[in-house]
Amino acid sequence: MDKLRFYNWLRLIGIFLSILFLLYLAYIMREVLMPFFVAALIVYILNPVADYFEGRGLRRSAVVTVLFLSLIAIITVGVCLSWGSLMGEFDYLKVNLPKYLLSIKGSLLQTAGMLEKRLDFLPKGFFSVIIEDKFKQNPGSVISAAPGLIISAVGFIMSSIIVLFTVFFLLKDGKLLRKSLIRAVPNRYFEITLTILDEVNTAVGNYIRGQITDCLIIGALSTIGLALIGFKYAILVGAIVGLMNMIPYLGPLTGMIAGFMMALIDGNSLPMGLRVLLILSIVKLIDDALVNPMVVGSSVELHPLVVILCIAVGEALLGVVGMLIAVPVFCALKATFEVLHKGLITYGIWEGQGAETAGK
Repeated sequence: MDKLRFYNWLRLIGIFLSILFLLYLAYIMREVLMPFFVAALIVYILNPVADYFEGRGLRRSAVVTVLFLSLIAIITVGVCLSWGSLMGEFDYLKVNLPKYLLSIKGSLLQTAGMLEKRLDFLPKGFFSVIIEDKFKQNPGSVISAAPGLIISAVGFIMSSIIVLFTVFFLLKDGKLLRKSLIRAVPNRYFEITLTILDEVNTAVGNYIRGQITDCLIIGALSTIGLALIGFKYAILVGAIVGLMNMIPYLGPLTGMIAGFMMALIDGNSLPMGLRVLLILSIVKLIDDALVNPMVVGSSVELHPLVVILCIAVGEALLGVVGMLIAVPVFCALKATFEVLHKGLITYGIWEGQGAETAGK
């Protein structure tokens, strides 16, 4: 029995190393796979809706078509409603950017001078030279970068088209793809494969749907609150806060700092900066007390240190995108390991196969 248990531990480690190798291949091909990952996120949100109406007797293809067109309509309406205000904020930012940069530069030079006086071992002007060098960027460099920006825009449009087509076909034929995958699995592995797929789908789906819903609500509340106090970048900062809220613990803090800094450099308006912090702090309290428990709940039972470690690893590998996907990837790996451990080690569901192989 000990020999069989050792054999199953080796098998479990081998399977997990294979999964990690596949993740490494996905990391190498991240630029190609990114549109498909974004499509998978959208499918995780819309799939329960499609399943609900299909369960009511409607044809899935018709439901998916209506959902797909509704998604495009919602995005279009949202962009049309916010485009004018958002472009106004960007125009205001563009006009005042030189003033903001001078203000930031002056504050940094002042802080650097204070540090250099206190740190006698540093050469005079040590930090000042670095700051001056960083601010010697030629504004014309933006013009010279225009061809690259055009290429990036074309790439974004192509990626968006790929995302939309992938969302449509995954929603429509996702169940058929799942059945085809399961049919390709040998009978002896059928049950554990099905369990892994269900557990991963539940864990990752609950987390993604909860987090995205939470981010939309918090982004909307932040935008409304900042607009009520007359903040000039309400939509821009509200969008940043909503997006950064997808990164647990660190994200909301980053959004607050971004809002405070934008208010502070806009005419050195400390009172406005404090009001921005107050509004975003109230929104954070609402999130912690009401929104997050209701829409996210206990879908992911991870210790905060584990979450922070996942985010740090994700940021090191993929930057901001890595920070966003680190927790769901860890949830998938955790669910997979738990199912495999329960099947192989706790209950020994492959005991016959293991004994057969061990006796050879």
